[in-house]
Amino acid sequence: MPAATKYFNMLALEKETERKRNAQKKQEQEHMPIAIQKFTVAEYVKKEKKNAKMRALRDNPPVMSPGTAYFANQMRDEKEHKRLKFQAMRDNPPPSSVTSEHFAKEPSKRQLEIEARGVEPAPIAIEYFTNKANEERRM
Repeated sequence: MPAATKYFNMLALEKETERKRNAQKKQEQEHMPIAIQKFTVAEYVKKEKKNAKMRALRDNPPVMSPGTAYFANQMRDEKEHKRLKFQAMRDNPPPSSVTSEHFAKEPSKRQLEIEARGVEPAPIAIEYFTNKANEERRM
């Protein structure tokens, strides 16, 4: 029998024995002394009743009073109106103002000046130290 087959068979056997041990431990844990069981079962019953009431309220909510319904509907309508308004602005934005067009041109002028300066040669000291740094990186 190959070594790998033996290993995986042994692993499967260990898992099976561990599963059986866990099942036995679980059965032992389920047995509670009567004194503890009396109070815990009573608590479980209370919690279950409370959870059942909450589930019933969630499934069948109580009818809203007319005042609450009026303001809740008004709030929903306002939210929907705002959502539609913002969606319309996203789909069709208003035209930009003259000032924003002017300031949009300014950065492009600055960019052209920076590019023009970039064509000029750098000072000798900057070139020297840049070359030295590049050489150190290569080493």
